[in-house]
Amino acid sequence: DIPKPEMFVTEHRVEIKSCPCGHESRGVFPKGVVSSAQYGPRVQSLGVYLTNYQLLPLKRVAELMGDVYGQAISEGALVRANGLCHEALSAFEDTVKEAIGKAPLAHFDETGHYVGKVRQWLHVSGTERLTHYASHPKRGTLAMDAIGILPGFTGRAMHDGWASYFGYGCRHGLCNAHHLRELTFLHEEHGQKWAIRMHRLLLRMHIAVEDRKNRGILRLSPGSLRKFFRRYDRIIEMGYKANPQGPRKHTRGRSWQGPARNMLNRLSRHKEETLAFLRDFTVPFTNNLAERDIRMVKVQQKISGCFRTQRGAQIFCRIRSYISTVRKNSLNTLRAIQNALTGQPFMPEPA
Repeated sequence: DIPKPEMFVTEHRVEIKSCPCGHESRGVFPKGVVSSAQYGPRVQSLGVYLTNYQLLPLKRVAELMGDVYGQAISEGALVRANGLCHEALSAFEDTVKEAIGKAPLAHFDETGHYVGKVRQWLHVSGTERLTHYASHPKRGTLAMDAIGILPGFTGRAMHDGWASYFGYGCRHGLCNAHHLRELTFLHEEHGQKWAIRMHRLLLRMHIAVEDRKNRGILRLSPGSLRKFFRRYDRIIEMGYKANPQGPRKHTRGRSWQGPARNMLNRLSRHKEETLAFLRDFTVPFTNNLAERDIRMVKVQQKISGCFRTQRGAQIFCRIRSYISTVRKNSLNTLRAIQNALTGQPFMPEPA
């Protein structure tokens, strides 16, 4: 069994003493005691934990804490606790952004969400040990510049091929999980024979890389690389022959390509980025790390629907960045939140 959970109250008194000389001396309250009545850091950290990690709505968190501890807590108190945690993590966010910006490899992705009735975009940047979320009205370069990680990033950016990422001068790597899904679609829905061959080739490349990694080999032999690249080029050529350039429908702009030719153009134009994992074993085959980071944000969206205000979205993003980073570093989440509220947040090591 477990001990009966109970709340307790600590009363702080400050004495005022008068010296015979007439000078008055006044005591000082402990750090963090600022109101005549307030919740302590353990109550606040539990509220932050339940709303931002377990993703419970405010009303249900208030009900849970009332049922468990016998003390009703308002939704406003929970909102205030989240606000205090957001303020306490300002330096943490700056440190994480700087560390991701200096990382040799980082993953990037974005997904739509709503603030009120307005569609916005949640951007994620991350590594194996770090996560940063940001909410912005735009999806492209304006948002990425405002977030401030990609403009100075010099490593390799893993992403799903969104055109805005290629506007930055870093090296790039494309997610082959996206490619496999699109190639399957082209084969099953459009009868593209080249697509299934490319699908099989990418998987064969991935298996070859993983096999050598497991045996402690750091690279493919030059002969294996040439073989894979030649096979890749032949399949691209086969695809172009099966999908010739269509007639121009309008006098201005690009002519309509069709999904098969669009895919061929991407695989041909970004061959180096698609096959980066083949030359450099530190580059992953997919961008699944960023998609895993986004997954719980989508769960929150399904539960709560939207954020009421822009500030609410910003508070959630910063706290969730902290929680995700703490989890990646195998730390106790609840204790880390409490440390943040008492002025000692976990700070990741610089890259």
